[in-house]
Amino acid sequence: MTSIEDHLWTWASTAYGRGAAKTVLIDVQDRFGLHVNTILWSAWCGAAGHGVQRVEILNAIEIADQWSGRVTAALRDARRGVRMVPARFFSQKAGDLYEDIKVIELAAEKLELGMLAKLVASNEAIIEFARQPPNPLERHRTGEAMNIARRNVMAYLAEIKVARLHGFSVTPIERILQEIFQATASSQGHGK
Repeated sequence: MTSIEDHLWTWASTAYGRGAAKTVLIDVQDRFGLHVNTILWSAWCGAAGHGVQRVEILNAIEIADQWSGRVTAALRDARRGVRMVPARFFSQKAGDLYEDIKVIELAAEKLELGMLAKLVASNEAIIEFARQPPNPLERHRTGEAMNIARRNVMAYLAEIKVARLHGFSVTPIERILQEIFQATASSQGHGK
C-alpha cells in the first residue's frame, strides 16, 4: 500500500506528463504565477471525488506561497540561470550542475506535494483513492472526476484572483484538465 503523499506524487507525475499538460502548466506558471502543484493537487482531489473546501484551498495557497515561493522557485531560477550562461562559457561541469539542481528541484516539488496531500489525508474519498494504483486514467470512466477537478481548480483560481490578470483565460486550464482526464475516454474506447 502506498502512502497518500506517494500516491499524489505518482499521480501528479503521470498527469504532468500527459499530452501537452506539462507545456501548458509551465506556461500558466510562468505567465500568471499559478502554482503547478496546487493545480495538480486540486485535480487529484477531484479524481478522488473530493471537492476541496475553502480552508483547504487557502492552506494550499499558503503552502505554495511559502514553500514554492521561497524554495522551489529559487531552485527553478538557479536551474534556468545555468542555461542562460553563453554557450562559449558553458562547460560539462555547468551541465552537471544543471542536472544536480534539477534533481534537488524535483525533490522540493515532491516535498510540496506531500504537504498538500496532508491537507486532505483524513478525507475518506482521498483515503480510498490512495488505496488504488495512482493512475489518472484508471478511475475516470465518467466526467464526474473531471467536473470535480474543474470546480477545485476554479476555486483555487478564484481565491488567488487570477481572472484580474491581463490576458488570463481559463482555456489553458481546461486544456490541462482535458489532457489529464479526457485521455480516459479514448483509452477505454469511449472517445475518438
